[in-house]
Amino acid sequence: MKVKTSRILKRLMGIAGMRLLAFALAFVQAVVVARVFGAEVFGIYSFAISVITLIGLVVSFGLDQYIMRELAARGLDVAARDAGFRRILRLALSLVVPLSLATTLLGIAAFWLRGAGGLYSIPLGMVTATFGLLMLRKFLEALALGLKQPVLSFVGSKIVFPLAMIAGAGLVWLTGGARSDLAISLVYGAAMLLSLCAIALVLRRPLAALLRGGDPVPPSPFDRRATLVAGYHLVLVLSGTMIANHMDAIMIATMSTPVEAAYARIAWRLAEGVTTLQLIAMLQYKPLIAEAHGTGDRDALGQHIRTLTWILSLSGIALFIFVELTADWLVLLFGSDFAGAAMTLRAYAVGCLAVMLSGSGVVLLTMTGNERAASRILWISLVLNIVLNLALIPFLGALGAGIATALSQCLLAILTTRACRRSIGFDPSFLTLLRQRRSGTS
Repeated sequence: MKVKTSRILKRLMGIAGMRLLAFALAFVQAVVVARVFGAEVFGIYSFAISVITLIGLVVSFGLDQYIMRELAARGLDVAARDAGFRRILRLALSLVVPLSLATTLLGIAAFWLRGAGGLYSIPLGMVTATFGLLMLRKFLEALALGLKQPVLSFVGSKIVFPLAMIAGAGLVWLTGGARSDLAISLVYGAAMLLSLCAIALVLRRPLAALLRGGDPVPPSPFDRRATLVAGYHLVLVLSGTMIANHMDAIMIATMSTPVEAAYARIAWRLAEGVTTLQLIAMLQYKPLIAEAHGTGDRDALGQHIRTLTWILSLSGIALFIFVELTADWLVLLFGSDFAGAAMTLRAYAVGCLAVMLSGSGVVLLTMTGNERAASRILWISLVLNIVLNLALIPFLGALGAGIATALSQCLLAILTTRACRRSIGFDPSFLTLLRQRRSGTS
């Protein structure tokens, strides 16, 4: 099967427009919320968001990512009639729903009723109270991506949610309301509900098709233990960078101050600009890579990887240079409270560049059934990050976390590139471009 690269790239440009809009909204959201509530409240809020994000990764068992991959490989029509796929959905319901409910009840009891979180109790109480909404949105967006509808996969979390947060913070500012942890928590709760409603609305038809089913097809194999193991490997590797960043925020908040946690949150939000096109491209290419691997089409797989290498390497270098040169001015967009975050931003940007130069390595491993190897590599990187955080945060605060993350992401980039060469036979890193140029000039 010949891959129509031009057609894929044209579609990618459409997705890029929407994803850039989403990135701009997230950026404006961070600026508005930080300016309205100030560094300390923003840091407290950031800590709560990091905690609930990591809890969500654990409670999901990675089944959202596993369902996305399996749905992309089968297609909606087959998946709706496949008893094996429906057993995966039932497994997700049987595990995630009771654990989400338990998290919500424990959070309400611990943080709202007993104030066990101290300074962070109110935001922690809100994020746990709305945890079920977060998990439902997470799975719906994974379904959208599995249906090869990347734009729909971020309508709720990347479009509606930041718009609602901006509107809520603006309302607090206009009405002169208290710029407190309670106010920001209420804004978050309303935004979470609105974002869930949005994704549920746009996915109502494919959801109806999955529920409706149809004439059965030969069921695909189903092994409960193998599914859970694969799911956890997937969630670890596909969320590796996110895990490291949220872990940074949690460790800074507990070992330093909310202001330093706010620095890290803002610095990471800005450093993500280096990986903007990675986020866009992966929305398009993750299901395509899974499909090419599932059908055994090595030519298509290689073509996807080569295209991604060009996109990620060139855009990563250009955006990295921009961030490094303008860091002192970028952080001031969030207010004078954040002037001290410039060096932290530069450190995080180094790690983001390393990820971009390694190309599609992590996604390539996970979408081709090598999630175990990717998971081992990620854990090595995470352990290094934790050790460096423990050593550096007490002395350097947010900057220490930025340095730790940069070094661990450099290691992650090197190890995933080596694993791709061994396991798949493709090198997704910028080194491929250098070798091609040398061979072309020799």
